[in-house]
Amino acid sequence: MAKVKKVIYKASLYLENISLVFLSLTALITVVNVLSRAFFNHPIFGITEGVQYAIFAAVCLGAANCTLLNQHAKVGIIVEALKPKAQKITGVVTHIMSIGFFAVVTVRLWPGMVETFHSTRTTESYAIPYWYINLFIIICFIMVTIVLLYQLVVQIIALTSKEEPEAS
Repeated sequence: MAKVKKVIYKASLYLENISLVFLSLTALITVVNVLSRAFFNHPIFGITEGVQYAIFAAVCLGAANCTLLNQHAKVGIIVEALKPKAQKITGVVTHIMSIGFFAVVTVRLWPGMVETFHSTRTTESYAIPYWYINLFIIICFIMVTIVLLYQLVVQIIALTSKEEPEAS
């Protein structure tokens, strides 16, 4: 289990570091665009599309690590009022539902990715094939599903044991 944990932590951290690159580039290109407009009265071609895709990529890539570190939005006020065993059961049920959701969405995205692979549809400014974007989303959803599966196993172990689990 320790090796699995190490691989999942490293993979999610790696993806998050890539997302930081996208965010940094977004900030840099926005500043360059503003300066280009101010001094040369000429904006950068496709800046809006580029920034939208970079932010989208940053969010998708950071989602797995955000989930792994439990930094995602959650409603804790109700769960915190429950007894510890009920909190663990609620966590297991929530993770099962989340895994089901991400698995269904991931499976449903495949036909769209295959369809766009066979078409010639591309993004407007940069002519990026849509199937790249669909595949990217699928990979990010798979990574989040893997993180949720790992956390589910940790929570089931915690539910069946008397000790507190290690930090997930």
